[in-house]
Amino acid sequence: MLEGCSFETDRLSVDSWRSADNAAAVLLSHLTEEARQFLPDSLASIRTLDHAAEWLEQQEVEETDVLFAKLRSSSVTTAILVASEQSGSEAASLYIGYLVSPNHRGRGIATELVRGFARWVGEQTKIELIVAGVDSSHIASRSVLTKSGFFEVENSDTSADYLKYEKRIDR
Repeated sequence: MLEGCSFETDRLSVDSWRSADNAAAVLLSHLTEEARQFLPDSLASIRTLDHAAEWLEQQEVEETDVLFAKLRSSSVTTAILVASEQSGSEAASLYIGYLVSPNHRGRGIATELVRGFARWVGEQTKIELIVAGVDSSHIASRSVLTKSGFFEVENSDTSADYLKYEKRIDR
């Protein structure tokens, strides 16, 4: 796990979900029908507060970090980033996913969050690679990754509908 992962950007304050009030409700509020179509089943299937709380707790068991990004100006949680360390590759790597609340989409929040996270990883860890997957039809998410310095790479593991992006961490 990413011990002590906490950082700020121009507009965001990012910290573990554990520091948030009503974390399960916050998570559930981000899981709109529009967002669900692009999420893994384990997250997209969450429909109740109890299930959201169970999912958050399970992420700790699986050593997956769930970060909540709040607007510094209002302390409103606007985005969530999930990061898990990947095994089986030569380089130390993380797999990430993220979602932005419906009221804050299209404002650069996801790009700011992903860039800030990559900067923190570069400064605070020995991770060499960040990997993200995205549905090929999700143009906005593909744009976030590209703007954040990720490059599309060959993806032999899954269907053509799913694209893989990587960002090497420069030190």
